[in-house]
Amino acid sequence: MKNLFLTLFTLLSINLFSQCENDSINPYFVNFEPEVTISCDVDLNVVFPVALDECDDSVEIAWYEETTNIYCDNSYDLFRVYRAFDNFGNQSVESQIIHVVDETSPLFQPTPTKIISCDEVPVFDQPVATDNCGFIVITNQDMVDTTDSCQITYTRLWTAYDQCGNTSYSSQTIISIDTVPPVINGPIYLEVNEGNNIDTLFVTVTDNCSSFNVTYVDTEVSSHSIIRDYTATDYCGNESTFEQIIHINHDEEEEEGGGGNNRVAICHNLGNGEWITIYVAQPAVQAHLNHGDYLGPCTEMVIDWQQILPNSDLQMRVIKGKDNKYKKFVRVR
Repeated sequence: MKNLFLTLFTLLSINLFSQCENDSINPYFVNFEPEVTISCDVDLNVVFPVALDECDDSVEIAWYEETTNIYCDNSYDLFRVYRAFDNFGNQSVESQIIHVVDETSPLFQPTPTKIISCDEVPVFDQPVATDNCGFIVITNQDMVDTTDSCQITYTRLWTAYDQCGNTSYSSQTIISIDTVPPVINGPIYLEVNEGNNIDTLFVTVTDNCSSFNVTYVDTEVSSHSIIRDYTATDYCGNESTFEQIIHINHDEEEEEGGGGNNRVAICHNLGNGEWITIYVAQPAVQAHLNHGDYLGPCTEMVIDWQQILPNSDLQMRVIKGKDNKYKKFVRVR
């Protein structure tokens, strides 16, 4: 049996050697596709054919190509003719049509929504878009929704076009809202003479974005003093408040010292570090004390810290009430 196999192998080898010595068999293409479609971003080498031969281990392939049916820069047909030949000049010829297509739209990176204050200028981000095969052109269109004046919506729509007309869209929204209340400025304490019109605003009000309305409520703590609470509300409902003490100077008040009509002296805090003496009716005393005032006229001493701590620039103001007890200590530079 062993001798039989050896004999058959020897005969086959002699026959194959004889065949390749006088090779007349053409090479052949493997799994050749006469028509293929690929994307424009795919290397054309992936569709290059493979040819084999019974006697040549390295079959050479020559080809000719021609571009036809150009639809756009990245979409066209490529006609190719391949010739495979072996060492003995045997050859095979195949033709192929390659459809190169651009069917992919540009790709946008997302842009986030922004929230801004109503007094800010909306600034859109610069869009970033890429394409798989070539350059792109970006256009934009702006839209403004003012249905609600307290929340204005700005939208920018971008459109990206590639060289073959494929398009994609992206947008960004900026929402402008009014959340800032009006600002009230004015003296915390003021004095007006009896007979002057106090039915007026002793403050100024501003708002960063819209119109506003100002109201106030007076609480009479004596015939000499009222506490006025202001409320400013803008168009979008944002609200701020401000408290003011208004002292009315009556003719019977003495210019120095105590007041008439059994009024009580109060050391009144202006809220800015200053204290003054006012005179209120007996029923109003407790209201003033509740607001941090002190019973009795204001007196003060100034202690020079240079006498205590050399080279110090501090002073101390000591406020005393009527009962001669120290009520308030304020250090000032």
